[in-house]
Amino acid sequence: MRRREALLAGLAAGVGIVASVGLSMAGPSNTRKLIAANGLGIKPAGGAVSQTAALQQAIDENASSGTPLLLPPGTYRTGTLTLRPGSQIHGVSDQTILKSEGGAILSVTGADGVQLTGLVLNGGARPLEKFDALLTVAGAIELDVLDCRFLNSGGNGVSLHEAAGRIARCTFGNIAGGAVYVGLRYEGAIVENNIVDTAATGILVSNFNDGGRPAVVQGNIIRNLFFRKTGEAPGSGIAVGADASVHSNVVEGAPAYGILVGSSARLRNVSVTGNVVRRSHIGIGVAADSGADTALISNNHIDGARHGAIRTVKC
Repeated sequence: MRRREALLAGLAAGVGIVASVGLSMAGPSNTRKLIAANGLGIKPAGGAVSQTAALQQAIDENASSGTPLLLPPGTYRTGTLTLRPGSQIHGVSDQTILKSEGGAILSVTGADGVQLTGLVLNGGARPLEKFDALLTVAGAIELDVLDCRFLNSGGNGVSLHEAAGRIARCTFGNIAGGAVYVGLRYEGAIVENNIVDTAATGILVSNFNDGGRPAVVQGNIIRNLFFRKTGEAPGSGIAVGADASVHSNVVEGAPAYGILVGSSARLRNVSVTGNVVRRSHIGIGVAADSGADTALISNNHIDGARHGAIRTVKC
């Protein structure tokens, strides 16, 4: 009995420690900020009422204080929100929805240390300008976008320009352009373990002429792509130009290339290994102009490519 009492006492103490740690992690400052945000008039309202001004004020205040902004479940209708250095916005997975009034939903310019988790960005299929996205990032580093959903974009899902960061464990659906576009002198990008279902292009890393490097594209599932004449690498699952590793991805149903490596003479230091490509027009296309550098293509499984498993591309 003494043994059992000691064991139960130990378990109770353990539960007390866990509870204490949980409260400590939540922190009074985070709780106060959540209450303050609600006090500013941030209420989901089923997306019937615009929350742009209230959300922007809460983002600014929380970024200034270094406190994460916690958004409860619900649909928030909003225009473009500008994130500040150190902005952290956390939602409840699949339940915290930012519904667009037009344009990008979240914009980051020259703001480092931004973190987004558990948000749903719904563009309502409204048209966007070229290279615009539901999340548009320019001139930022230490970006983390985790466990978010990007739906119904009239342009891209995520666009990174001159940025560095990670897009991971996100889902993309009904994207008129590219699910993830990385380009223009970025300083390092990891695009991993995402699911793209229905888009004109899956993941595009365009960096040869603009000096961006390096990139890792790994563990993504890309399917149900469609072809449209505009945009870069239309109908392709993954397209990279230089200084990139593409491995352990699954691409299914690409009307153009499952994986496109380089374009014309723009190719340098690309490795494509261990991918699965199913039911594409061409499995893997590799730039073959005289100015193109070499690429490593190995251990890929290509099934059902209608016009060739691996073919050279000369533009």
